[in-house]
Amino acid sequence: MLFSTKTSGTMSASEGEDEPCSSHSFYDMSLIGKSEMVTVEICRVCGKNAAGKHYSVPACHGCKSFFRRAILHKTVYPECKYDKLCFSRASRAVRPRKCRNCRLQKCYAVGMVAMVAIHRKQDSPPHSARSSDSELPDLRMPSPIATRENYVSGIIDKLHNLDIQTDKFRKSAYNPLFIPSLEGILASSGKLDLADKYGAMSGWPITQESFNEQQVMINQIKTDLVQNDSLALTTSGANFGINTKEWLSFDMLTAIEYAKTFPFFQQLPSNDKLFNHVLVTNYIDKYFQILLTKATTFMNLALTSSYASFLSKMAILQMPDGICISGPAGQCEREIRSFERRLSLRIMAPLIRNVFDKTEYVLLKAIILCNSAVTDLSATAQQILSKERHNYTGALLLYCLSRHGSSSGPARYYSIINMIDVLEHHQRDFRDFMLLLDITVPKRFADDRKSLQREILDF
Repeated sequence: MLFSTKTSGTMSASEGEDEPCSSHSFYDMSLIGKSEMVTVEICRVCGKNAAGKHYSVPACHGCKSFFRRAILHKTVYPECKYDKLCFSRASRAVRPRKCRNCRLQKCYAVGMVAMVAIHRKQDSPPHSARSSDSELPDLRMPSPIATRENYVSGIIDKLHNLDIQTDKFRKSAYNPLFIPSLEGILASSGKLDLADKYGAMSGWPITQESFNEQQVMINQIKTDLVQNDSLALTTSGANFGINTKEWLSFDMLTAIEYAKTFPFFQQLPSNDKLFNHVLVTNYIDKYFQILLTKATTFMNLALTSSYASFLSKMAILQMPDGICISGPAGQCEREIRSFERRLSLRIMAPLIRNVFDKTEYVLLKAIILCNSAVTDLSATAQQILSKERHNYTGALLLYCLSRHGSSSGPARYYSIINMIDVLEHHQRDFRDFMLLLDITVPKRFADDRKSLQREILDF
């Protein structure tokens, strides 16, 4: 047996009872540095010395292995014969042995979470402890005493918190009429915290009539600002009484600000060597960030807006202000609207079909950002991104295995990863769509030839 000298179906000497800390596991031992001394903690389940944090709480190897076996084999233990008081204070002196049913309930009560419970290979030899473990992603954990489940849980928690802040920013009253250039956004400090400063946008949802009226107002205000040379106001959060946003540009800004929060994004090297040691400008210093941003921003914003619509149980794209992008076709724009509707359904369909949960979504966004295959990246930049993608894809695989088991987990993982291909096709087709607009509605971009949209979509 891989994790214990006992089998999961074998009862202890006292029918259904189990001796805490009686089993030993090799699963995490290779992750513990031999030369490092760690502070001894107490196992939250049985009270003996813990061997590190396992399944999010300090636990000994015996309780960790017991919980793991129970989860893997979905064991249903006999009901407690002692009124479920095995772990009560009165029972400790009288009955040192604890029934397995109470022990499992105690594991849940202290907060154990089977985040990365992995089925062992059925045909593995009894002592091949490392054989099934070698098939798991070799995650680069920051501490020698870290465990896979804790590391994955930490990654997921950080991504969830970032997603909450990103969503607040998207729905906030911060609403600059002119979005800065890509170079300007990358050079500025992070803006996601502005969501807390400005608060939520009021008056949502708005009507289609109000949206149309505000679009006319936005164009007029922009014209007045440019004519009066008041560009100092263009990137401020002043909304001028407007409670809708130019969603494509603002979502691009949001996706870039999201990327800026990742340490590896800031660690991408400068491109000064490619410019023959000319004085390094800010553009050159941010060159690889610009390449990565252009390659991933639209994919992430498309996934973000589509998933938000999916959570709202909408089959078409709906912005936070209540306006549906793929609305009824206008008389003069029927072909454009039809194309726009097909583009939105391309992403919505697999989201609806596979019912992505929030954890799968946040991990997929991070994986998309770590694209080491972007053209013209340096070897150092590729190495940084490959390392990060390896960690995020490994975390996604372990999460899928823990949620869906060893039989269905891999298929679930590949169905999520396949969304990257869907988003890449969507990005190329949307670029063609913008070219179509540029040809059929030339006035739309007549005064905005250097917009962020053009920089990201490169048209």
